[in-house]
Amino acid sequence: MGLDLPFLREETLLDTWCNFFPSIAKRERLNFQYPCPLTEKFWTIYSESIEDFLRYAVFFLEAVLPHPSDFLLESLIEPIGIALNSSEPDQLSQSWRCPSLLSMFALMALQDLAGESVIKKCNCCGYPFVSSAYQSLYCSETCGWRGRKRRARARADVGKTTHLL
Repeated sequence: MGLDLPFLREETLLDTWCNFFPSIAKRERLNFQYPCPLTEKFWTIYSESIEDFLRYAVFFLEAVLPHPSDFLLESLIEPIGIALNSSEPDQLSQSWRCPSLLSMFALMALQDLAGESVIKKCNCCGYPFVSSAYQSLYCSETCGWRGRKRRARARADVGKTTHLL
């Protein structure tokens, strides 16, 4: 991979990767001709546990939230390649070859960030969202209404005085 990052390590198929192909018999795992990643055949036999997906989703989130750690985002983007497609005669187009869904998300985040968009955290629900507006605080209109209502109620509570006799 060419990265000198302590949290990355090379593994054999049996260490981890065979777990993503549970339909392959254990005795065939080392010699099975695995399909090319991201092809239709690949996706029909690939399986990922929700725990693994969530672990890597959190890793991705840490890479792209405000003040991202540059090496995290770069390590997800590094293996991405560009391909030339010729789907129609005399017509060429460019596409991206991403080795994983996570690297595709990282590419999308990079494109958003390069387009002067910023990944922010919603002031109401806490979920990340992308916006090019510097003043945006909420991920949706619903969160905006909810957040403004909460602030109005908080101001009203502060304005109330208690009279003791």
